[in-house]
Amino acid sequence: DFAAVAFDVAVEKNAQSFEALTLGGIAHSANGDDDLAYTHLRQALVQSLVGADKQSAKRAVSALRSTGLFDRLSEADQSFLQSEL
Repeated sequence: DFAAVAFDVAVEKNAQSFEALTLGGIAHSANGDDDLAYTHLRQALVQSLVGADKQSAKRAVSALRSTGLFDRLSEADQSFLQSEL
């Protein structure tokens, strides 16, 4: 709970922070809040793609998969990610 709150504060201060979004998403997933976890992890993925940072995008996809949230992405998004990463 403390980690999730800490990362939420970090995201409030810098909504573009890949690390805060990713780690916050993982923390929320561990707490059972899959909706917020998905929101954070998807935003981390978007930020990394916007920044053309494929390494971070791969990490975000890995986090989505490890939390079981990758399937929430549309089929088109999943196909795009698999072809690009």
